[in-house]
Amino acid sequence: MGTIPKNKKIFLIQVFAIPTLICILFCMEWMRAYAADVRPSEVAAGETFNAGYTGVTNCALRIRFYRYKDDAESRLNYSLSNPYESEVKGYDQYDSGEDVTAPSIDGSTNGVKWHKYGEGETSDLDRNYYYDVTYYAELPIVINFDQNYQTSPDHYDSPIMCASSGVFANPSDKVEVTLNPALTREGYSFLGWSKNEEAQTADYAAGSKYRVGVNERNQLMYAVWQRKPVNVTVQYSPNGGTGDTINKSISVTLSDDVSGNFALLDRAAFKRENYKLTGWSDEDGTIYDLGSKYGFMVPNTETTAFFSFDAVWTEKTAGEVDIDVKKPVYVGAEFKYDIDKNSDGDVKLEYKKKGAKDDDYTKKVPTEPGKYTVRATLEETDDYTSAEDTTDFDISYLSAPDAPYSYQEIKNSAGTVTDLKIVPAEGYSIGLTGAVDASFGSSVLYSAAKKAGGVYLKRDDGAITEQVQLTEYSVKDTPSITVNEKVYYGEKFSVTASSKSPADKTITYAKAGSSNSSFTSTVPTEPGKYTVRLTAPASGFYAAVDEKKDFEIVYLETPGKLAYLDGNPGDKGWFRSEVKIKAPTGYEISTTLTGTYSTSIDWSDKITKLYYRRTSDGATTDGINFNPDAKIDGDAPSVNFEGSLKVNSEKKVSVFLDEMTFTIVDDNLYEVTVDGVKQTVSHGRCEIKLAAGTDTETLKVVAKDEAGNTYEFTIELSPQWMETNTMPVGRQVTLKSNIAYSFASGSDYMIDNDDTVYAGGNQFYVKGNISCTISQKTKAK
Repeated sequence: MGTIPKNKKIFLIQVFAIPTLICILFCMEWMRAYAADVRPSEVAAGETFNAGYTGVTNCALRIRFYRYKDDAESRLNYSLSNPYESEVKGYDQYDSGEDVTAPSIDGSTNGVKWHKYGEGETSDLDRNYYYDVTYYAELPIVINFDQNYQTSPDHYDSPIMCASSGVFANPSDKVEVTLNPALTREGYSFLGWSKNEEAQTADYAAGSKYRVGVNERNQLMYAVWQRKPVNVTVQYSPNGGTGDTINKSISVTLSDDVSGNFALLDRAAFKRENYKLTGWSDEDGTIYDLGSKYGFMVPNTETTAFFSFDAVWTEKTAGEVDIDVKKPVYVGAEFKYDIDKNSDGDVKLEYKKKGAKDDDYTKKVPTEPGKYTVRATLEETDDYTSAEDTTDFDISYLSAPDAPYSYQEIKNSAGTVTDLKIVPAEGYSIGLTGAVDASFGSSVLYSAAKKAGGVYLKRDDGAITEQVQLTEYSVKDTPSITVNEKVYYGEKFSVTASSKSPADKTITYAKAGSSNSSFTSTVPTEPGKYTVRLTAPASGFYAAVDEKKDFEIVYLETPGKLAYLDGNPGDKGWFRSEVKIKAPTGYEISTTLTGTYSTSIDWSDKITKLYYRRTSDGATTDGINFNPDAKIDGDAPSVNFEGSLKVNSEKKVSVFLDEMTFTIVDDNLYEVTVDGVKQTVSHGRCEIKLAAGTDTETLKVVAKDEAGNTYEFTIELSPQWMETNTMPVGRQVTLKSNIAYSFASGSDYMIDNDDTVYAGGNQFYVKGNISCTISQKTKAK
């Protein structure tokens, strides 16, 4: 039957009447159902079945077989782009009723089944119509399980097969199968399954799920076994020795050949005098070393075993020991000895006083001087018996060396030796007691050793000497006295006396050449020759001190510059103030040797000698002549007025007198001037007379004595009439404006060159300053 083009098929459908079309469609559905029933839903590989009918006119029937279900589905659903690599067999066309044989997979039909996915009309890209039927494969899965226990080299039983099957949707799909359940084997534990025959651990548990790919459908798995341990009881007997039988329980894991081993005891608490335990013998008499491995085999199904062993004894060799003490033995030194023995056993040393009971032996090494016995005991070993030896020895103090020690001085900050450091001879240390546990060092203090009664020395090997007595020690002292050989009178001199002795020291003085009994603590001050003495009693490491030195007290030499007069200088060699006698720089003066000294003193014509004291050190001279003359006038001239007239605070005198007289007085009056006019001076006096003028005059009076003392004042002299401004008659006067003038009452008055008559008793003023003379006019009778 050929293919029919699709457009022609459509044309035929169009020319039929509708009832006819319905009938045709019904018949086609019946034919399709009929055709579908003909092809089986399942068929085994190699089995033949009838191709049946398509029920569709001019449609080619094609039956295809696919390894994977996805490809069968894709073909039927028009996924024509898929190359269908899993297609096993396909037929372009079957005739109705033709036989179809289900194909094999990979040349085998064993266990292969085909399942019909579906059928129906399909078309290709050229619009050719087909009736396609697709089948997909159900493939056999066979896993063989090897029980894997062997007697070498063949396994006991044939493998167990786990047969199954599965449909693979695509090449990467996997099908899940259940592995064989657990196996049992007497004497063994089943661990699981592994693809490795030699595996010691299982990869898969029994009964677990296992996924298989399309290329893994035939596999072989091996059972993994573990031998159950054997509980072994081991018995050890003393076999002629003493001690309880020993029973040990051991769990032993067997190897694949059902063999095992365990370690024998390497020691036991069995005892046998003069014998040692050297091994074990089994029931067959075979001897094994202590601690060696014992191998055994047990039937495959056994889980318990029992073994017994007897002790093997070897007779010990008699032990021998000899102790040789290294003599002499000194207090504190290490107890040295040589041990000769014939075994490697430890040697125990014990000590007692010589002649004491054996019960008095002790492990403590004696340290005190005396006679002793030492016992050496060789301990029993595995190969040798015990043994002992004794010997006597003496412990004594070491003799001190010829020069057992030396002294080193200990000084304080002042250089005084306060103590001594006792340093032992080289190769020794030193202490205050001779006990072994006493402290020994590089030195001890003399003061402490003196109290202890001596010292002990310890040699580098620990040997201690008997007590060493101390020798006396005296410090070499160098006392000195420092004082100036020449000391000035009055000088505060110092005496420095030094000695390293710690005793109280005394400084005394006496006149030169005096006996020791004449020395006193009084410091000399008068000029003369003296001796200063330093004494101190013996003390500590120092002898008594008695040191002397001479010196002399003298007057200070005359200064290069002597005292001089000092005051306020006046004229002609006079002083206008009190005069002082001034000491030269660096000195003070006094009129007596023991008087009060100062830098200046009042001058007196009674002074004939002066004493000089240097301010820097108090050094004083003897009396030095002094007789200069001093003219002193410190008073200015004075003025004497008649009556109560005085010079006021402004050095001014104001008077209303027509004439006045006053006197200037001074013992040494030299010159007096009134308004610059010299006045006559005689015998210290100057009498001055003044007459008033026509108006007020101011006159300056200056009085000066020979020393230059000056007294100045001014006199304001006004005519008598100006005190009341009552005009005088017949006298020339000077009148000033703004001043009220008056005439005496009872008369009339006239002014020069003026015919005007002025009545007395009346006041008047003038317009300007005028000089005039007033006359009195006689009244007519």
